[in-house]
Amino acid sequence: MNSKIKTILLTIVSFFVVLFVFFPTLLSTKPGKSLLVRVISHKTDSKLSIEKLSLTWLGPQQLDYVYFSNERKRVSFDHFYGDLKLWEFFKLFHLDFQPLLKCCKNWELKNGNYHDKEYQASIERTYGSGSSNASPSGSEIAFRLNAEVPNKKKEGKITLTGDLSSKEKKPSLEDLKGEILLQAQNIPSYFFPVKDRNFSKALFGDLFSVTTKIDWQKGKKPLLVSFQSDNLHTDFHAFCETGVLYLSQEVTLHFTVTDTLSKYVLKDLHPLFFHGLRSINPAFAIIYPEKVQFPLLPFVWEKVCIPKAVLHMGQIESRNRGLVSIILNLLKARSFFSFPRLTLWFAPSEFSVKGYDFHMKRLDFLVDSNLHFFTGGNVDWKTDQLDLFFGVPSSTLKNLFKIKKLPKDACLSFSINGTPDCPKIDSKEIAAKVASLLLPAKLAPQFSEFLPKQSSEKIPPPKLPFPWDSLKQE
Repeated sequence: MNSKIKTILLTIVSFFVVLFVFFPTLLSTKPGKSLLVRVISHKTDSKLSIEKLSLTWLGPQQLDYVYFSNERKRVSFDHFYGDLKLWEFFKLFHLDFQPLLKCCKNWELKNGNYHDKEYQASIERTYGSGSSNASPSGSEIAFRLNAEVPNKKKEGKITLTGDLSSKEKKPSLEDLKGEILLQAQNIPSYFFPVKDRNFSKALFGDLFSVTTKIDWQKGKKPLLVSFQSDNLHTDFHAFCETGVLYLSQEVTLHFTVTDTLSKYVLKDLHPLFFHGLRSINPAFAIIYPEKVQFPLLPFVWEKVCIPKAVLHMGQIESRNRGLVSIILNLLKARSFFSFPRLTLWFAPSEFSVKGYDFHMKRLDFLVDSNLHFFTGGNVDWKTDQLDLFFGVPSSTLKNLFKIKKLPKDACLSFSINGTPDCPKIDSKEIAAKVASLLLPAKLAPQFSEFLPKQSSEKIPPPKLPFPWDSLKQE
């Protein structure tokens, strides 16, 4: 009896050992492949087809004519070959590509295609290859990837190359040194992962191109970025450390004011920009590098920090609508009522970003080379709420209301709340303050409210000289 039990147990153990040893081979058979496809399709709620499958425990692995599709994406390729152990190979399905760099002697991808259904973005005809060679003196890794991006205007191309080496036989990614180069040309703006396509198209235009050169090394990884698009271009030096991007020097962003840029992007900086139509002179913003950080892996907007930047809007042409039109009406600036368009001339303005909180220190501007105003404050990008101030300085009050005796530092100030799409102003408050200006006997006490002490005033002083001061000299 004991002998029979031992025989049965030995048979069962032997069966499972044989099954384990030949498991990849069994999966590579037609029945095994069909079973694997059904299981994966059911577990991932997707459609999967594989024409040819060749798996082994110790490699290589090969798949031919694979198609995968779910509600969010569609992936296909004609051929994949990799000198990977089976457990390393399955890591690729979790988007862990380290085995291709560290463990794979050779790999090859032919005619890979990817389509994101949510963003309607596609990468087609992707071909890639790579190798990893280890020797007593160290290891060398090289890879190259080429892909095409379909668009209606110009053929888009993406190229990713890398040449890395290490003195270690089995290096980690941090042990590697070398250069990685990404070149992307004529890429549709909707490739940026934002749900509102109007935002990315307004910011970049139809197409963009970017070149990024990474000096891969342990710790800080310096990189050089050159970005060009229809509406925006910049070049800058930075470095990446522990998944966070830091600036090495100040960055200048050159952009072109358009109707769509104003409507979908600039109005979130201040509702004044909502109806901007075009730049009269080049507009740009300078970001200073001190304590700037952009968390990339993973990207967390709450941790984005830009302590100091300066916006140079210069002169723009704007529709006589929205916030400017409302204020001109409240101030009875009748000479501007019939103008369909206005020229707004902005002085440079300092701003900062901390997560979803945008703060503009003080923005002085001139309407049609005539009326001087200033504004600033906070915009909460998460709740879309405004907490802004608006000021009418002494020179404009004199101009509008023909008041001769008025303190030089006098101003009429009020708050702006609401949202960038629908700013709210207390018209009764403005009407009362304007009325007080027209009562000479009560002028002095009324302005005691308008002129609080600088220590308690939330409105910062202006930065002189203004760019339009030269007009007065002429």
